[in-house]
Amino acid sequence: MAVGLAEATLISLLMESILFGIFTVLFLATLYILIMRRKSQQLRIHILAVSVCMYVLALMHLAVDMHRAIVGFVGFSDSSQSEVYFNALSNSTSLFKNGILIAQILLGDGFVIYRLYMVWFCDKRIAAPAILCLLASFCVGVITLKKESEVTPTTLVFNDELKLWVTSFFSMTLITNFSCTALIAFRIWRIELRTSAMFRLNNSLSPVMVAIIESGAIYSATLISLLATYLSGSDGQYPVLDSIAQIIGVVFSLIIVRIGLGISSKDTTHHGTTSIGPINFSSQRPLRPVSVHMTRTRTALDDQGETLGMSRTVSVSSNTAVDLESKVNASRSDYEITKTQQRI
Repeated sequence: MAVGLAEATLISLLMESILFGIFTVLFLATLYILIMRRKSQQLRIHILAVSVCMYVLALMHLAVDMHRAIVGFVGFSDSSQSEVYFNALSNSTSLFKNGILIAQILLGDGFVIYRLYMVWFCDKRIAAPAILCLLASFCVGVITLKKESEVTPTTLVFNDELKLWVTSFFSMTLITNFSCTALIAFRIWRIELRTSAMFRLNNSLSPVMVAIIESGAIYSATLISLLATYLSGSDGQYPVLDSIAQIIGVVFSLIIVRIGLGISSKDTTHHGTTSIGPINFSSQRPLRPVSVHMTRTRTALDDQGETLGMSRTVSVSSNTAVDLESKVNASRSDYEITKTQQRI
């Protein structure tokens, strides 16, 4: 049975309300991890700010949808008038809701790119294509809102001109998230492979990689479902579309909560301290520190032709494989590793 516009609106509101409840629980858990369980005295203000902004935008999106449902189902006595109201893209509440959704999507994409940039040790060459895609998404999103504000009240969202811009916007955000998630997972896997071979570490970064891949897969699957229903001309795209604002927040918080609490579908008993770029989450039991001692020796002749020896030893230690690899690589050009892995 085909889903009508009225049914799709009610299903959208129900799904969005459920997802907002899930997001609220994860948001509170995120605040607890970032504020109460942080390892150092430094508070990750940027992560906290993004989390709060996502929650506020998700709340605003749900509030606007509730307002539109009340007006559409209660404010009009004729069902045909309600359908015209829900279809009116140029309506101020519709434009405001879509603007909130675009802002939420761009915020989520921006943080995924930031995570990519930090995991790849601030390599601008890796982040540049994703940043360009983000800027293109911003431009397309603004143009889409402008096009919607100019259409007549009877113009459907499946209009050919609008379909081009809407499809372009969601396709670019799908490409951005898929590529960034793949590159982040590849980087973590590569770091684990190299550090395990070099230092024979028992602490695995696989739970981090699994959490990022699974969370990214949730969002990517949602975008694919949206594009499939939208391009087929089905009103079933509305429940998926209205859920995206909540799913973005759920995915963002889910990564922090799973890593911060040491939860992974691969290993539900994993505990440790994991680092992704600048993000450090402390779980119940810290990993054993690993120290690398590097010595540089120079020889020279004094005025009487006798050999003089000068040596300098530098110790590098870290609780995480990511930090350890970066520190060793930074010092490798000046020092020769003479002793590795001092366990405590």
